[in-house]
Amino acid sequence: MSSVRLAPRLMRKFGRSTLVAGVAVALLATGAPVASGATSGEQRVSYLGLDFTVPADWPVISLTDNAAACVRFDRHAVYLGTPSHQQDCPANLIGRTEALLVAPAAASTATSTDNPIAHQITATSPGVSITVVYGSDRALAAGIVTSAGLPAPTVQATAPPTPRSGTFTPNTTASTLPASVTNGSGEGFDTCTAPSSATMSAWLGTYTNVGIYLGGSDMACAQPNLTTSWVSSQAAAGWHFEPLYVGPQAAFNELTAPSSQGVAAADDAVTQASNLGFGLGNVLYYDMEGYSPEQSGAALAFEAAWNSELHKLGYWAGIYGSGSSTLADLVANYGNSATPDVVVDAKWDGTDDTTLPSLPSTAWSNHQRVHQYSGGVTDTHGGYSLSIDKNALDVSHAGTASTPVTSGYTPDGPSRLLDTRGNTAPGEATLQPGGVDVLQVSGTAGVPASATAVVLNVTAVGASGPGYLTVYPDGDARPTSSNLNFIAGQVIANLVTVPITDGKVDFYNFQGTVDVVADLFGYYTNGSGDTFTPAGPTRLLDTRTNGSTLGPGGVYSLPVAGTAGVPANVTAVVLNVTAVNPSGPSYLTVYPDAQPRPSTSNINFSTQPATPNLVLVPVTNGTVDFYNFQGTVDVVADLFGYYTNGSGNTFTPAGPARLLDTRANGSTLGPGGVYSLPVAGTAGVPANVTAVVLNVTVTNSTTDSYLTVYPDGGPGVPTASNLNFVAGQTVPNLAIVPVTDGKVDFYNFHGSVDVIADLFGYFTG
Repeated sequence: MSSVRLAPRLMRKFGRSTLVAGVAVALLATGAPVASGATSGEQRVSYLGLDFTVPADWPVISLTDNAAACVRFDRHAVYLGTPSHQQDCPANLIGRTEALLVAPAAASTATSTDNPIAHQITATSPGVSITVVYGSDRALAAGIVTSAGLPAPTVQATAPPTPRSGTFTPNTTASTLPASVTNGSGEGFDTCTAPSSATMSAWLGTYTNVGIYLGGSDMACAQPNLTTSWVSSQAAAGWHFEPLYVGPQAAFNELTAPSSQGVAAADDAVTQASNLGFGLGNVLYYDMEGYSPEQSGAALAFEAAWNSELHKLGYWAGIYGSGSSTLADLVANYGNSATPDVVVDAKWDGTDDTTLPSLPSTAWSNHQRVHQYSGGVTDTHGGYSLSIDKNALDVSHAGTASTPVTSGYTPDGPSRLLDTRGNTAPGEATLQPGGVDVLQVSGTAGVPASATAVVLNVTAVGASGPGYLTVYPDGDARPTSSNLNFIAGQVIANLVTVPITDGKVDFYNFQGTVDVVADLFGYYTNGSGDTFTPAGPTRLLDTRTNGSTLGPGGVYSLPVAGTAGVPANVTAVVLNVTAVNPSGPSYLTVYPDAQPRPSTSNINFSTQPATPNLVLVPVTNGTVDFYNFQGTVDVVADLFGYYTNGSGNTFTPAGPARLLDTRANGSTLGPGGVYSLPVAGTAGVPANVTAVVLNVTVTNSTTDSYLTVYPDGGPGVPTASNLNFVAGQTVPNLAIVPVTDGKVDFYNFHGSVDVIADLFGYFTG
């Protein structure tokens, strides 16, 4: 064994390129001799009219001659025939390497598809089904398929489930089970492959809970019994379930992009669970085996993504793991985004209860625990024997559909995280056409590893021509949305709230070259931080009317606490700030009062009449300050909300997702035009949404005008504006806007203009 201390059940994953000694004697299936003509190091295996080329040292096991043989995918082998309903499998197998199963089936056509999440190629030929699994050698698996004259496998085209507040519903072809079937108390067991119905009947009473393996790239055993009808009949008999998913493992150094892998695993787990009848509100467990300390960060990031994605899809999140690594890390990080709803502590101490000294009494204390107290033992009831792991359960968490993991806000900065001007560091240099810079944000400037989203003021500088920037979570597919649109030589800023994956965010440049400056203004974390209260829009400052035009080096101090409903305990405010009628190029910096003025800027402007930008600025002394670099300029500030450390609304990162494009739907806004956009029930936004974070862009404007984004159903259009633009200009600006009646409205002052709105998150109370 390696020095990695694995979960008790993991005495187990043998080398992916090594054959396990002591397996059953390799047999050729009846009527399936090894064909001649195979090259050195290969053998030809014939079965059901197909000839497969496989490595010469793979044993060939006839399931007809070995009815109890365990079809296990953690070792190289060829299995010929139909797996038995009563396989003799060790309980504690995990991991996948390259292996082949060929079985009779009612197929009529030749097909071949690859599920890269499951590491499994499924093919058919008339009368035959073929399963080839793989670990690291996908090419070998694909070659086995094509060696039999079957089509080259194509990647399975499956869309992820839609969040429950959108259109997701459990698979209606399955007999949807009540969520209570994943609650359980008392005795339970799990084993590598779902037992036969006869075994389940004989064991019911001694045990009432069974662990079943839904899928995943490290699920080691074939599951011939695990069907919709099997699950339904066992539930009807009185069984309760622990649905387990075995995806990439930290112990095997497989967490290369943990956040995106966690999302993908959760999506696939929900698909598999729904197909078996496990609907909304059920608990799904991730099997994260023991790992070494250097893998802790990756494991926690994966688990946080698993939890969050399951919650978005309407399921509760469970995690199984070793008490010495997985559970120790979860305890040390209890309360943050990696904290699951239910834990399974694999501590083989023989203590048949869920009270464990390793788990604080206040952690997972509301019927949220499973204790795997013994493993790899053989038990016999009614003449049926199995190798099992034994569990004590106290779970009463399933039932109603879960709520999304939400985040609180921590004001931070302003501080500079990125400036590509003169920077030659890989991934942080001037952006070329189609170039991407990757910015590490977690662990920088106080941003913790548990951060779910970051608030950045992003500035495009010195562009060689017209283009745009897109800021998005690292590891995700680049969205079609943009955050900043610019022209040659323009210096333009926009506030960005962007979800974080793998601790990073990405910056993409469409064309030409451009430098990028990114300044931190805060971050969101699950289970902690300040809450948000939507407010306004309400005008708090207009220096055009109060005689306080800012001169060169001028500072204006704006009291916000006690104004327009902002309370004394305010920690940060959301202001749409507009620089108006400047005498020349300059910039504005908005920062906490009585603090040293930072070197960052919020709005860069030239001589155009009005330049807006959203500002999320920390508050000290109940006041924020506005600084003008040079020349003269008027400042307008409109309130859109505030943060406090008391009760309020929490944030859920979402998207980027396009909610509106009037160019595509024929709804160009004319003079005085209003467009009402439904947001609740769209792109995962729930019905109880209180505010949305939208990146709003205007384009194709026919004249100078402004756009106001405001809550639907109000007494009228507020005097505040979000975007000011001139004819022909494309201008973006972030908007954090309250929601009423599930909608927000867009108003155009005059002329005509197209509007684009991209979702970056939402608040719920």
